[in-house]
Amino acid sequence: MEELTELPDADSSNLNSEIAGCVAALVACLPVDQRRAVTAYELQRISQQEIAARESISLSGAKLRIQRGRQTLATIMHECCRFELDRRGNVIDIEQVPGPSGTAASCECTVEGCDPCE
Repeated sequence: MEELTELPDADSSNLNSEIAGCVAALVACLPVDQRRAVTAYELQRISQQEIAARESISLSGAKLRIQRGRQTLATIMHECCRFELDRRGNVIDIEQVPGPSGTAASCECTVEGCDPCE
């Protein structure tokens, strides 16, 4: 019988926790309705049904706000940074994308080498 090998410690081999802090800060860049929905669902772990009730919208409307918020957040991040992922989808490297003038993009992320949103 083969022995299972232990997976490497996630914190030591990737930048996921650093990116998570950055993403939480970037939520402030979202339009208000998307920000409330993403904050409630992703950060406060409130159900989509509860978000719909709180916002007085349909369940499909709540799902759409969350989906659009995620897409907007991804766009903001990819405008400022390139992410290298390992085969499991963990962030292992970050490179800042040059701005239109050829200088580094100016954003507000605390991850070294990254700064997404201004």
